[in-house]
Amino acid sequence: MKERTSLLILVASCSVLSHALLFHPHETLYSLSFPLGFVTASPSAALGATRGPRNRSQPLISNGTSTYVNNLIEEWNSTGLSLAAVQRDDSVTDPEHPGWSIEFGSYGTTSLSTGAPITPDTLFAIASNSKLFLSISVGLLISNKTLAEEFLQRNGVELGWKTKLVDILGPELWRTYNEDTQRGATIEDLCVHRTGLPRHDYSGFQRSGGVREMISKLRYLRPSATFRDTFQYSNLMYETLSYLPVALLNQPYQSYVAQHIFHPLNMSSTTFSVAQAEKSGKLAEGHLASDRDFSRGLNGTLKPIVPYWFRPGEERTWAGAGGVISSARDLATWTAMLLNEGKHPYTNKTVVPKEVLDYVTTGRMVMAGKGQFPDTSPLMYGPAQFVYSYRGIPILEHGGNNPGFKSQLARVPSHNLGIVSLSNDGETGGFVAEAAKWRVIDELVFGAGGNGEERYVDWTSRYHEIWDGYKTKKQDAAIPPPSPRRHPTKGFEELGRRKFSHEAYGELVPCLVPKTLSVQDDGSQLYSENSQYPLALSPLPSTAPTSFVENPHTNCSSILSQRSTRRILDAAFSSIPIPPTTYILPFPRSFSTHLLLRHWSENLFNVSVVWNNADIREEGFHSSRLSGRASENVDRGGDDQGDLVIGLDETFTVEWVHSNDSEKHGRQQENVGRKKVQEGLAFKGGFWGKEGPDAKEPSGKGREGAEVWFELDV
Repeated sequence: MKERTSLLILVASCSVLSHALLFHPHETLYSLSFPLGFVTASPSAALGATRGPRNRSQPLISNGTSTYVNNLIEEWNSTGLSLAAVQRDDSVTDPEHPGWSIEFGSYGTTSLSTGAPITPDTLFAIASNSKLFLSISVGLLISNKTLAEEFLQRNGVELGWKTKLVDILGPELWRTYNEDTQRGATIEDLCVHRTGLPRHDYSGFQRSGGVREMISKLRYLRPSATFRDTFQYSNLMYETLSYLPVALLNQPYQSYVAQHIFHPLNMSSTTFSVAQAEKSGKLAEGHLASDRDFSRGLNGTLKPIVPYWFRPGEERTWAGAGGVISSARDLATWTAMLLNEGKHPYTNKTVVPKEVLDYVTTGRMVMAGKGQFPDTSPLMYGPAQFVYSYRGIPILEHGGNNPGFKSQLARVPSHNLGIVSLSNDGETGGFVAEAAKWRVIDELVFGAGGNGEERYVDWTSRYHEIWDGYKTKKQDAAIPPPSPRRHPTKGFEELGRRKFSHEAYGELVPCLVPKTLSVQDDGSQLYSENSQYPLALSPLPSTAPTSFVENPHTNCSSILSQRSTRRILDAAFSSIPIPPTTYILPFPRSFSTHLLLRHWSENLFNVSVVWNNADIREEGFHSSRLSGRASENVDRGGDDQGDLVIGLDETFTVEWVHSNDSEKHGRQQENVGRKKVQEGLAFKGGFWGKEGPDAKEPSGKGREGAEVWFELDV
């Protein structure tokens, strides 16, 4: 079986990577060559009073930095990067940004299919960099004196960072698995990820009741640590906090942020709406490595994700945790406002009260007690801000990682410097974005590249070491099954007739993959009567012998005939002569479409959380854009690069737990005096996303030992 080896294990204490790498990173086989990026600079007037060694008449993004970034893109086989640097400069009189030097660097392409160039106005999903918009919106609610007075009169408690969620949402809605969290969790606890909950990201999907319904399901999610004991990153807590404008003002979160942040800063391109971003024609295409499986040594092929990962409307629940779509130009203004103590950088009108910014930029929870490198300090977390020092200089930053996109927004307050680094490469683009950020900081703060003795820190070598180690551990984690594999205590067909459910995660209905669809009895490759079809995409002939089992709880014949199913099976079984007994389960969640269960031995299975977009492409979503782009690509020599299969090596463990009166290896189990065990599927091995040095795996057997327990639904 396979033990989950997450990149988080390798970089949990690495402040410099922050959360730019917290989605599943992927490798690529592409070797790309791009023209030098262009730099758009503010006037080159000599800068005023300065801190640090930089000659302020020099550009913020030097020619050397541009050359370096283009080399990074080629070295990492990446796609594109949009870079912005901002710094206070009272001598700048440009009416568009008086008092601030702002420069943009644009490198590479918005899409491997079209080859369109990145510009400062290209839109990117900034993922978890959205969280600072959320935490500041909470601060704006708290600082609203009229609202605070009404809340006090109505509830008898003050509205503030220390206000308990139960006092805002009420005991009927705010209920958690852990009673201490239920009774004591405050706004601040959720903001700094210390509720005791692991990520539980795979419980996220579109619910008819929206965020409110998601909150109502938190009571069913098992914690991995005691309340306030350790840091564990949780998107669900930020999704919960996005409900506060509704609870307090009856105003949707997206509307509240647009009214109080986007509009005052004239961030006209920034949106939560996928439809609006697509309509603008400026949205970059995110990229991931399709068919990647490091456990088998497969690097995959980098492809654009078309259409965008979320379809219009699906992004609403995700808005507070990672839903902002923005450009380097808009984010430069946002960053300058943060450096300007909450005032609009060009008008000095207050957008965010200074006390709110002071609160969110103060470290309040230890993430890592030691710095990973000699030049980085221990890492603290404020509400949506990483707080640490680099070479003795304080840094405030956060990373973001949505499928196909990476982002890094960093500030050096002592030098009034901010950096925006956006990538549309969800594989290694995070390393490119980080290395570019450090290059700018090394030059502007420490004078690297000048006439002095300061040198650049070789971050690229550090990142290669981390990435290579991650790939190796993925490969080493695969434990071969015993030979021969032992059958489960109940037949494979029995599992293929079951339905299991979890109150928060939903239903699981396994479909047993027929051997004629996966492998013939003689061990030959996937059945393919017509060689023009990819293996496993070929229609099964009506005369083919089958081992088909129809699950009474779903239409497995329909599921197995879907292109997405065939595509996933083809990717999973490529280069495997005799695949194990396999089940496929529809699992439409925020970061998945299917679960792939592959038998290991006895009652143990490897489960991969897989995403594929073949069906959504066939259903007509984005059809006009796909058609238009296809005709455009004929002239350019490009083409649409097809669907993707993601997540084959994101593998966990599932145990099919039976009652005690089951037979095991031909022997009747002794049942006298023993409590009957409930039947279900016990998900283990990191499925729940446990983090933090003091978080623990469940102990016990069966349900007690499960991170997530899906019980038999009868």
